[in-house]
Amino acid sequence: MSTDPGSGRRRVLVTRDGGTTWADVTPSGIGGDESGLSASFLDSSHAWLVWPRGRSSGPTDVTVFATGDGGRSWRNSRFIAPLGGPGQVQFVDPLHGWAIGNIAAALGHDPVEVWRTVDGGATWRSVSVSRDPYVPNLPAPTAHALPPCSVQASFVDTAVGYAISLCNSGAELYTSHDAGQTWFPVSVSPPFPQNGGPGAPAFTSMADGFIPVLAPQGQGATGVYVSHDGGRSWTLASLPLQAIDAGPTFADAQHGWFFGRRKLLYATVDGGVHWSSFRPNLTLAGSTLQFIDPLHGWAFYPSGEHPWLLRTDDGGHRWEQLTPQLRR
Repeated sequence: MSTDPGSGRRRVLVTRDGGTTWADVTPSGIGGDESGLSASFLDSSHAWLVWPRGRSSGPTDVTVFATGDGGRSWRNSRFIAPLGGPGQVQFVDPLHGWAIGNIAAALGHDPVEVWRTVDGGATWRSVSVSRDPYVPNLPAPTAHALPPCSVQASFVDTAVGYAISLCNSGAELYTSHDAGQTWFPVSVSPPFPQNGGPGAPAFTSMADGFIPVLAPQGQGATGVYVSHDGGRSWTLASLPLQAIDAGPTFADAQHGWFFGRRKLLYATVDGGVHWSSFRPNLTLAGSTLQFIDPLHGWAFYPSGEHPWLLRTDDGGHRWEQLTPQLRR
């Protein structure tokens, strides 16, 4: 999903040639306040957009757009969130997905609601609501819900999910094994740091997960927690330096990358235990890195009036700057 630097409108663009040309496949009907628009891209065919629209307090009208043909056509559905709306959406297959959001905010209290679909987004059901006595008019809370704090979640399959809960007292990792209905804390070793904190959990397979450790004030990452047993246990893999300008990102259980401030790209082939460094032909500072396998990756810098997109086909040694063209 892309944001037009001139109009600020958010668009869904698709490429079928590695990033050289792009087509605008944004569904019709999106307009006005698009600030809450979130997306989940499952594969080259399936994608979903969740668009909540509502008053600052009160019911939120949530529209869900879904495509199964790469954006050539979209279908839409709606549901009403009694208070607030989702800010994240994720699907693990064409049928099973979740929408998660903080449904209110009051002096550090951010109750969370989780919605679930089992029919590709046609219908949604609330399955978990935080308890918070400091926020009035909440939907009825559910047992073993997430704490009323900012949350970042990721599901591994149709039943198992993980969520980072970012509370003033510190960050915690939670897991659900019943499709988001109940959540329980998971220990990590060592515990998450008090200064800075964990980023969103990401899984490259049902077994292999990674949680970056972010420095305070968004000053890059300092380490990464690694799991190779589906998230049941997590250990900290230290990074060889603490000043990181891009990443870390992983393509699979073993291969990962990040870009450091000495203009070096660091790579691991053993899941973060050891890292080697080399100097790529172009700088990747400030970019978003994504690799789909040990050789092929992209670096995208979206800010400003002149965003750029780079592509590598050799594991990050050489990068080609693309000049994307929008097909009409």
